[in-house]
Amino acid sequence: MVFSILGLLVVGATLTAYSLSPYFGALGLVLVSLSLCSFLALFGFSFLGLVVLLTYLGGMLVVFAYSNALSADRFPMIGEWKETCLVFGLSITWFCYFFNSFFSYPQLELFLIESYDWSSSGLFYFTPVLILVVGLVLLVVLVLVLVLSFGSYENTLRKL
Repeated sequence: MVFSILGLLVVGATLTAYSLSPYFGALGLVLVSLSLCSFLALFGFSFLGLVVLLTYLGGMLVVFAYSNALSADRFPMIGEWKETCLVFGLSITWFCYFFNSFFSYPQLELFLIESYDWSSSGLFYFTPVLILVVGLVLLVVLVLVLVLSFGSYENTLRKL
């Protein structure tokens, strides 16, 4: 399970780093955020992982909508396939070598199985108004970006 999550992390990071189009960059960021939040859920912080995932993907949706509105790519490309496959293969090899020796220690098995750290989860129950305000701000920014990018094609932002 850990290796599949790390593989998803490497695929997303490679897709983000070597994409020439914002479409594939956003897909890579979604894969990275999914893998890291599933890492949090794997170690026992499932609620924190869900909150981080929803917040991060909501904020990333604003950036993705803005960059796609200004993008002029009709046929998006990822980049050089040889270079992308080489970086992906080297990253997978490095992760397997590093984490295979990391997870083979018997002292760490108890740490990886259970985690009962509940100290930071109470913060979400004391500040629901702050979370509501942050969600509203993200919604307003999303609507603002969509209104700005919906204008005519003669805008100065589109000519960049």
